[in-house]
Amino acid sequence: MLPDGVPEFRPEMVASLPPTKKRIIEHMLEAGPSSWTLSAQELGEAVGTSGVNVTRTAQALGYGKLAHLRLALADYVTAQQTNGSARPQSGLLSALAEVPSNELLVRDVQVAHDGLEALLKRVPVEQFNRAVGLLDRSACIVWRGVGPSGYLAEYAALHCHRLGHSSKAMTQMGRALADELLELDRKDILVLLSYGATERQTEAIVSEAKSKGCDIILITDDAAKALTDQVTMVLECRRGVRDQFQSHAVTMVLIETLILGVAKRNIRRGARSMTKLRALRNSIGE
Repeated sequence: MLPDGVPEFRPEMVASLPPTKKRIIEHMLEAGPSSWTLSAQELGEAVGTSGVNVTRTAQALGYGKLAHLRLALADYVTAQQTNGSARPQSGLLSALAEVPSNELLVRDVQVAHDGLEALLKRVPVEQFNRAVGLLDRSACIVWRGVGPSGYLAEYAALHCHRLGHSSKAMTQMGRALADELLELDRKDILVLLSYGATERQTEAIVSEAKSKGCDIILITDDAAKALTDQVTMVLECRRGVRDQFQSHAVTMVLIETLILGVAKRNIRRGARSMTKLRALRNSIGE
């Protein structure tokens, strides 16, 4: 329930906004709660604009304060999650509205199947093996992602650890990102999960990694995006049909296979790590 005087957020309100202001709202919706706690300045840095522009975006939509816009977006997302048929605006909700319930599994499996077939064409074996080699030679694999990709980054780091290769996830936004960048070492490799428009913070990450001499693997759905000429290599991984339901299933398969490729190059290390993990679990008990 919104406070009195705070208008309800509706997607059509964004249509008349200039491109930069649209990106601000799209970023807040995509990143979700992790972006709603940021200051105007931090949001501006994440999108590549000023804090003043963030505040003006809120005002252009009829919100007197940025805090009111945050509340309205939180209310909108909550309503979408609890009542998908009410306002089917996003790709996810459009899919739910248009596909009969008894066809959802078949449809989603087909999307994943098509994506995996496309992955094999866009990432040939030679390119995959080169990526595995870069990961294996690193002292630490740093997985960068935000929003849903942030959870993939954490998942990847966990499984790397279990198989004996040092790894961590870089998932912060705004000023907190600076602390994570400070930890980057020249012997690390950065795996950057970047979908959609390239944000200012992503450019800052690439710049810092390059300055320290880190290799960078870019996993993206757009092999022609601006960052591709600044990274060590690109792995093109699509998420489904644009403007419709965007699935991370194919990205998950690519990540898991890269990790397995690294583990295969040092099976003894992985075996030692898994043995230690089992011993620790047994010592901890239920």
